Amino acid sequence: MPQLERSVSTVRQPSGWRKPTPGLGIAEQLAQAGEQVAVPKTRAFVAVKRVGAYIGLKAGDLMLLDTLGAFTQAQDWEEGQRPIVWASNAYLMEQTGFSLSALKRHARRLAEIGVISFQDSPNGKRWGRRDAEGRIVEAYGFDLSPLAARVEEFEELHVELLAEREICQRLKRQITVARRMIR
Repeated sequence: MPQLERSVSTVRQPSGWRKPTPGLGIAEQLAQAGEQVAVPKTRAFVAVKRVGAYIGLKAGDLMLLDTLGAFTQAQDWEEGQRPIVWASNAYLMEQTGFSLSALKRHARRLAEIGVISFQDSPNGKRWGRRDAEGRIVEAYGFDLSPLAARVEEFEELHVELLAEREICQRLKRQITVARRMIR
């Protein structure tokens, strides 16, 4: 993860809707960094799914992330854009089968791990609009920009995990050979 300051002061002014934490502050910094990169949507989702269990994501978290990703369009992942999803809780609950508390829990975990960020409106509601070309003009909701910012980190982590797995398999084979030689 890029060196980011672990400080609650980096979180936007508290709106009274959400308790600020260091994790949410880092997610916001990642969202700003993610706005500066262009990453294909599929590359971002493949990268996070490959390392999801290792970074602490659970199956429900990935299901919610997939559901949120379905709302984004290719142009949302271009440089200078932010893929923000403003789907209602009711719709997300219908799509995922989660209760409201489970939906909030999974969203919070995604934000604390630094995969999404919350883009809160002044009144706490999620909404957005697109222009005639389909680009997001204004939106409040779940911001997937942190995912774009961390794609390279996740891909490097995946390569490291594969290398570690290969070493473990090689060592297991050596142990098996040594056991058979001892017999």
